[in-house]
Amino acid sequence: MADKPTDEKLLLPEEVAQLLRVKVDTLYRWRLDGDGPPFVRMGRGRGRIGYRKPDLDQYILDNVRRSTSETAEAAA
Repeated sequence: MADKPTDEKLLLPEEVAQLLRVKVDTLYRWRLDGDGPPFVRMGRGRGRIGYRKPDLDQYILDNVRRSTSETAEAAA
């Protein structure tokens, strides 16, 4: 892992959408709803959105399920 945040390359929403195989609009909706992986907003107002790779890795691990009927609480 990087020693400090500036050592990490932030991934753009387009890159994350491709990685997670979802649309960029889905990431936007997740951010509005408070769902999806953690993100970084840089700048004022709308700013630029970026994602840290370790956060994406943890998001994926946190969403591993064994059944479609399994809830997030049951998986933890």
